[in-house]
Amino acid sequence: MQMISRAASDRASSRGSFVAAALPEDQARILGPALLEEQLPSAGDSDKDGYKQVGPGAQGLQIKKKGKGRCCCLEVQSVEWHDVIDLNDEHSRHNIPIVLVLMLGIIALLAYVITRRIQDFVPKKGHIIPETDYVGTAPLYRLGSFIVIGDWGYDNDIHGDIPNTTCQQAIADAMHLKMQELGDVKFIINVGDSFYPDGVKSQADEQWDKKWRNIYTPELRSIPWYSVYGNHDYHHDPCACADKASDCAQVNADYDNRDFFYMPSYAWWRSHPELNLEVIAMDLNNYQEGWNQEMKSEDFRADDCQYSYFPDGRSCEYECKDGLKKRSEESFEMLTNRTNDSPQPTFLVFSHYPTDYFRHHPYFLDQLSNASRHIEYFSGHRHNVDRSSTESTAPNNNWLVGGGGGWSCEHYEQIRQGFVVGEVGEGGSIYTYSVLIEPAKCCDMDEDDAEDDGHGGPSREYRGR
Repeated sequence: MQMISRAASDRASSRGSFVAAALPEDQARILGPALLEEQLPSAGDSDKDGYKQVGPGAQGLQIKKKGKGRCCCLEVQSVEWHDVIDLNDEHSRHNIPIVLVLMLGIIALLAYVITRRIQDFVPKKGHIIPETDYVGTAPLYRLGSFIVIGDWGYDNDIHGDIPNTTCQQAIADAMHLKMQELGDVKFIINVGDSFYPDGVKSQADEQWDKKWRNIYTPELRSIPWYSVYGNHDYHHDPCACADKASDCAQVNADYDNRDFFYMPSYAWWRSHPELNLEVIAMDLNNYQEGWNQEMKSEDFRADDCQYSYFPDGRSCEYECKDGLKKRSEESFEMLTNRTNDSPQPTFLVFSHYPTDYFRHHPYFLDQLSNASRHIEYFSGHRHNVDRSSTESTAPNNNWLVGGGGGWSCEHYEQIRQGFVVGEVGEGGSIYTYSVLIEPAKCCDMDEDDAEDDGHGGPSREYRGR
């Protein structure tokens, strides 16, 4: 409410000026405290602007606009500061320090709130470890760049030894900073397990906001996220039980739609002639148990299909296993066709599974190691960012990029959570390196506390959850 002194109200009333207010139709608004000691003009009096003065009320002056209208706005046209606080009035002078203190307090509070909000949206660089693991030679002339990440969709209820979203958010902030530094990031490669623990059920699932849009900045999501399914992504996704890619909750064939990932099918490819390369995305979820060296290749099936169900609640475990086996076979065939037929000299190939999961499938490793083709392979599933734990594909290269902060930390070597950057040079040359987060941002450094078994999941009794 507007505070006015008796003297101020006298001068304002004599000039037909009123304190500003917004009033609903035919509703009087009480303005000012009960400081008016003299009789004000009675109800029915009007000023020249068509505002009707109802008269004094219990709490001050009541006014409303004449005629029809949803609201009105009464402007203070002649009541000045000295009318509000009359320096000649002893009561007003005593209020000046109080008013000033209140104003300074409000200003300080607003400054604090605004500063904190700005800090929330400014990525922090202090928790980034300087890059040390480089592959290739930095290009003299860069055609563009890309970022690779995996295993990032943290869930507050079900997770490994990463206790909260701090790790995922720190990685997302570092990605934003790197994107700003590079200035030419063309796309992000996402190797899967985007939504722990059970994937999304549809494009309306709230997890799209909670675990992706609210974590990664609009700038990061302004470029396409090239994606594949991980084992966790399939759990409750409708296409685990279906044959058609159109049934999948993550599949999106609209390249310009940035509200979702770009994944036109389970397995797909896209050529980038401006970068002299081709991207090939493979669905190899049939090899989820590839870590088990005692199994035969023909016996592999996607163990996590046990968590998939038809809409009516019936298990679709066997349909899921058969479907994922078929998708893996189609992916191998697609890789062969594209590396034979594509005019591009370089291939960025990715799936959810690291190369050591395919020791039972030597033909695939031979393809990735083909010296006549420059192939960079990226994978996840095991929750680390390194090149030391995977099967070599020399003379080509491969990276494990499963340390996205979504589930747990590996403890077989230094904890390495983060992402990989690729810089593209002329002729399709690729220069890659890791960007890592301080381990303390993600997991307890005590190896005895590790819950991950080194095979891309938690300890054996909790595998797949």
